[in-house]
Amino acid sequence: MRTQRTPMSIDEFHALPRHYAWKHEYWDGTAHIRPRELAVVAALPLAHTPQSPRRPLQ
Repeated sequence: MRTQRTPMSIDEFHALPRHYAWKHEYWDGTAHIRPRELAVVAALPLAHTPQSPRRPLQ
């Protein structure tokens, strides 16, 4: 996604709703909103479950 450039006052910029995945900057009377250059990698450990002895179904 490209940077969104919107002319606005500094008060309007401070009133904008924020989202952690977007970078919000303001200069020269324009708000510059773009996706953050951040990659998050998460690894979850696999849960170890003990094996129960197999029994025939009745």
